[in-house]
Amino acid sequence: MKTVAIEGDRRGQWLGLWLVALTAFYLAVTAANLANYRPISGDDIWILSASHKLATQGVFGSDLYAGFFNADRHYFISLPGVHLLQAAALQLPGNDLVNARWVSVGSGAVLLWAATVLAWRWYGLAAGVVTSLLLLFWQPALAGPEGVPLSP
Repeated sequence: MKTVAIEGDRRGQWLGLWLVALTAFYLAVTAANLANYRPISGDDIWILSASHKLATQGVFGSDLYAGFFNADRHYFISLPGVHLLQAAALQLPGNDLVNARWVSVGSGAVLLWAATVLAWRWYGLAAGVVTSLLLLFWQPALAGPEGVPLSP
């Protein structure tokens, strides 16, 4: 029984090293051009408007939707989780798009870790490695021609 536990611990150590290396690669690739890639879209603006108002005025609303069922004071258009994290990130020095996009980068890293660890626990080490490689390098049609698929 001890050899099985030791072997499992070694696999867990290798998986931890693998995840640290992949996370470092992911952060290096995404953080290098975080302010410019992807260009700001209309979705970024309306999502950030509620986060910005929450960070600056303490009101969970959006001035972009003033007059739309009081959405400038009560914002029920999307779930508040991302808005709360972005509002916390906007409290950091430099209240800009880069700080808000760090929330997406962190969410991508959490997704990478969770999917890899679950695939490793359920299907083995090879499945965990393949899962992490697919998350980082597989380019579906929705991801666009440049960057990694998990980029914000």
